Amino acid sequence: DVDVNNHMNNRKYIEWPLDIIDYNIYENYYISDLTIQYQKEVRPLETVSLYLCKTNNTYIVQGRNDEIVYFTIEIQFKQKEAS
Repeated sequence: DVDVNNHMNNRKYIEWPLDIIDYNIYENYYISDLTIQYQKEVRPLETVSLYLCKTNNTYIVQGRNDEIVYFTIEIQFKQKEAS
């Protein structure tokens, strides 16, 4: 999960939110847009809590600890067309 420069791999920033979103949404929806705003790098061994907010088909996940916001990710879903 950490690259040779001791930075967290960018794919982890995406995996974490996708892991906490209800898996059932993927049956009928697909990700239409994903935006990441990095505020501070997550270093190895740092503790980060994930906070999830859902409005309509948009999920916002924020990674933070008590005082620091590390990143905010907005994921928009669109309904799949019927086959």
